[in-house]
Amino acid sequence: MKRTFLAGLLVLSCAACGGPASTEPEGLNVKPAAFGNWGVDLPSAQAALNPGDDFHGYVNAAWFAANPVPPERSSWGSFSLIAEQSERRVRAIIKDLEGLEPVQGTPAQKVSDYMKSWMDVALLDQKGLGAVQPDLDRIAEIDSQAGLIREFGLAPLVGGNAPFFAYVGIDPINPDAHNLSLGLSGLGLPDRDYYFDDSARFAQIRGDYLQYIARMLNHAGYQAGAEVA
Repeated sequence: MKRTFLAGLLVLSCAACGGPASTEPEGLNVKPAAFGNWGVDLPSAQAALNPGDDFHGYVNAAWFAANPVPPERSSWGSFSLIAEQSERRVRAIIKDLEGLEPVQGTPAQKVSDYMKSWMDVALLDQKGLGAVQPDLDRIAEIDSQAGLIREFGLAPLVGGNAPFFAYVGIDPINPDAHNLSLGLSGLGLPDRDYYFDDSARFAQIRGDYLQYIARMLNHAGYQAGAEVA
């Protein structure tokens, strides 16, 4: 019995010493990383920077030089690249559905019809603001502070934004508790200074912002966009 136990233990020991079994099926075609190798690339010009003076430039200058922010974008980075790639892939999937006749009620049929309704500009122009007119009328009829607060609470439920919002989340000081947090949303400029700073820079931004709002209101069908803005 003792010799049998030792023999079994020896077999298990040998098995444990073997290399890990491959988890990849044979013949698998593994594609290289979409964004190349990871690490810090230091070309000669960049390596001349003193990391103690400008560590951000020391690490990132070459990448910024090779990847300028596109003129139509306010920011650019790896997440932007991933988002663009996802959009192209989704567009290709929907494009493939155009030549098919999906079975009624299937996800393919719903996606195809949804995309067609979105792209039918003539039909959208014909319908105008009819779908949201009840919401616009309700907002226009607000005549009290209580009505305004009620609309703030309703906005997230109908897919809109209010200047302020509330949510329940984890207490950052006590992770075992939840608390009610208030946040700011629905404003077009980044923070308070853009609205109240009297310097020439922020005054120029506010003036340009008003012109932008006026143009958007005109596009939406308002006759006096500048006055409304």
